[in-house]
Amino acid sequence: MLPTNGQGEAGLNDAASSVKKFVPPSNSTLLPVLPALYGVSGFLSLGYQAVWFRVFTDRFGSTNLTFLLVLVTFIAGLGVGALMIDGLISRMRGRFPRASLLNLYGLVEILIAGSLLLTVAVDLWPGGLLTGERYRALGGVHWLTPVAVGAEIAMGAVCVLLPSLLMGATFPMLCRARGDDGRYPAML
Repeated sequence: MLPTNGQGEAGLNDAASSVKKFVPPSNSTLLPVLPALYGVSGFLSLGYQAVWFRVFTDRFGSTNLTFLLVLVTFIAGLGVGALMIDGLISRMRGRFPRASLLNLYGLVEILIAGSLLLTVAVDLWPGGLLTGERYRALGGVHWLTPVAVGAEIAMGAVCVLLPSLLMGATFPMLCRARGDDGRYPAML
């Protein structure tokens, strides 16, 4: 039998009201360290670009085309991500209506980290699973079939493009989160 409080209600309400509610830190406590965190994020994105080049060097060989694939896809992802920020914010606000822009920025950073796992998954993907025959012998030398080359280039581009799109959205998102401070973009 539960104890009551004279009005016939369980004493659990009294116990619940005496417990302090968790109050998350406000966004104002994060503002001084935000430029440093953004700098670390940018440094890591350059590290990702080096890792992608190393992974794709193993897959495609160390050629100018491998470097070009990583560089062009990365820069295109940053630009397109910055252009698609309005749609991204409206979709995220639809799912998380009470979240601030800084909270959504944190979610985008988590999505970047999660999408980077795609590189590992594609690296472990069996080569001929989608393309059927992967190698063809021509003149005693085994060459990748054109379909296999195209599939690997497409998978490599997706591995770089998805995180890069999200990375491109981070700067405009932070600028909008601090729209009241006109000098904020220069602080980053």
